[in-house]
Amino acid sequence: MRARGQDLGGAVHRDDADLHKLAEVLIRLTLQETGRSRAERRAAAIPEAYRPSIASVGGAR
Repeated sequence: MRARGQDLGGAVHRDDADLHKLAEVLIRLTLQETGRSRAERRAAAIPEAYRPSIASVGGAR
């Protein structure tokens, strides 16, 4: 006989996955990665036109 609460050696029961939450997490991670890679591409890109900053023009005093 087995003692009460003893492991039977079988699979552990788990609740069903919450597919809605899983989808939300995957979408959020995808959007974060897309934003990060877009920012990296823009930072590495050569600007199309030179636009001086306000400070270099003398507007900020």
